[in-house]
Amino acid sequence: MSNQEVQYSTSRLHGLWALTNRELKKWYQQPFVLAMGILQPILWLALLGKAMNISNIVTGIPGVDPRLVMMHTFGTPDYFSFMSMSMVAFTVVFTTAFVGMSVVWDKRLGFMNKVLSTPVSRSAIILSKVFAASVRALFQAVIVMVVAFALGITTGSNFTVWSLFGVFVIVFLISVGLSSFFTALTLRATRMEMP
Repeated sequence: MSNQEVQYSTSRLHGLWALTNRELKKWYQQPFVLAMGILQPILWLALLGKAMNISNIVTGIPGVDPRLVMMHTFGTPDYFSFMSMSMVAFTVVFTTAFVGMSVVWDKRLGFMNKVLSTPVSRSAIILSKVFAASVRALFQAVIVMVVAFALGITTGSNFTVWSLFGVFVIVFLISVGLSSFFTALTLRATRMEMP
């Protein structure tokens, strides 16, 4: 029987990548959860965004233009455009909120204790959850934006590709911040009802 040397990676990023990959696999290997994460914002945009477009309502009141009311209230003449950006924020908040549930499940099922006994740093354990939630939120935000453009979102005259890139940078930063916040809240939680 020959002695085999066990190879360990000394890179701190190796553990972060392995745990982030685990979190993402839990997400994309569940087709129902993945499909619902994609379909829910699409249905809300298509049904509520287009059906409740206030700017298409004829008020019958002389001198009241619904488009002007929308412009002064929401900053856009089209309610669908306002709701599209709201759906991006909505998906970010709810996607990152569920990272707390993952922490509680890992603690209850014993996975957290196993990971804590490995040479992976504690910060990599937390950052893996934060990055996985941020990638999920960014993916869903891209889906919402594609559907919004397909359904006819109204953009300003100074909107460019760089503006779209800025939207995704802001989505990523907000999702990192929110997922960090929700992870911090649930680190000491022992029950599912607490987060």
